[in-house]
Amino acid sequence: MNYHLYQIWRRRAGADLSALRFRQRFGEVSRFDDLRLTDVRELAERVKALCYLQGYAKVHEKNPRAWQDFKSLLRQARHFLVHPVPDPGRFQTALATMLTKTPAGTYVRAAEGVIGHFHAEGRLAPPPWLQANEIMQFGGVELLPERRRRRGAV
Repeated sequence: MNYHLYQIWRRRAGADLSALRFRQRFGEVSRFDDLRLTDVRELAERVKALCYLQGYAKVHEKNPRAWQDFKSLLRQARHFLVHPVPDPGRFQTALATMLTKTPAGTYVRAAEGVIGHFHAEGRLAPPPWLQANEIMQFGGVELLPERRRRRGAV
């Protein structure tokens, strides 16, 4: 999102429609970093702004399920990682929610939904990695015996 927003910001003085929309929405922003002082400092708002600037349908209207999963991802994972609280109880609770209470694949589907929305709206073929994992293989998880888990517990 940042990359595409940055590219539009760089062309903001141009005559194309996204540049015009940028000027209408944000006015004169001489430094890209100054956008973080606006409502687009949050990722969900950047997604909405980018849809507007590109003239795309809004993700939350066209694909509400992907948007809800995306917002859940932001609440649970992003805030946990970006604003960690060094309290073991809160850490374990947040981690348990993300790893055991959230259905497998929820976060992957959220990312696929939002990224796929931009490709579909832009009439672009989605990259192969959006359709299937091309980077790594996961062979499973080894459950350690109880005595080893206690010794190595965090």
